[in-house]
Amino acid sequence: MKGTIAASVGERKGGLALKRRGFLIGLVVAVALSATAWGFEPYFSDAAGNKLGTVWEGQQIYIAVKDPDKGACGIDQFPVDLVVFDFKTGAYLGYVYGTEQTSSATITNAVFREMGGIGSGLYFWVAGKNSSTKVALQVGKRDDYSAIEGQTHILGTVSPSTIKDWSDKTLSDVGWKEGAWEYVDQDVLGDPDLTNDITPVDVGVTALPKNKAAARVDFEGFTHALNATPGNNKIVGRFENNDTLVLIAADRTDERNIDQDQIKIHDTVGKLTVVPSRLEYGCGPACQNIIIK
Repeated sequence: MKGTIAASVGERKGGLALKRRGFLIGLVVAVALSATAWGFEPYFSDAAGNKLGTVWEGQQIYIAVKDPDKGACGIDQFPVDLVVFDFKTGAYLGYVYGTEQTSSATITNAVFREMGGIGSGLYFWVAGKNSSTKVALQVGKRDDYSAIEGQTHILGTVSPSTIKDWSDKTLSDVGWKEGAWEYVDQDVLGDPDLTNDITPVDVGVTALPKNKAAARVDFEGFTHALNATPGNNKIVGRFENNDTLVLIAADRTDERNIDQDQIKIHDTVGKLTVVPSRLEYGCGPACQNIIIK
């Protein structure tokens, strides 16, 4: 990996992305400190509207809002602005818009519809006005669960991937974006400033971080890496076990209604089965094949 590669990535996306994420972190703190007693409660949920504190890698979850006041007033649906992101990897929920295919890190005017029964005050993010299709978020998966070399963490899918907002504007390619950020010792890249074309220096693992200088680098698209996907040999965005997803939701109809929720990604434990359970020797052609799955 060349220093200029990391530099170009940082120059292209790092500055803006860091500013954006710095703003989001400040917003999370502000929301937490200014929590009110209003009845607006957004959270990660299962399909039945039960609040989740943890999620297994590969599991589908939903975004719900509990607002008894709206339910009591007979409000069937309303618009909400959403921000969902992972502090660690930089992955976020977004969509693509415009002729230049710009990616947005905020789902503006998402439609929330009462799906827990009339007057329940339980609302879900749905695919558009009057829709009964809940938007499902798969939180991470592996590139290929069936292959040893395919256990690389990647981002999950969002279904449906094309939805409409409150104004009936079509949002395409709705899903998880980026997510290939890493905090690395700058000396490993060969140059603390990440500005010179220098071959990475030979720094022993026991010496890291050599000068206590770290860089936050987006490695998406880099090739020939240990954590690259086997299919295209490139690093892609991912969620990882023990990451924390953050949700921020703001009610477009009442500026007082803004709140946040967080969910932790569980470890997914792999299990190998060996058949037969006992091996025999000296059995010649009659020996059983050893199967590992």
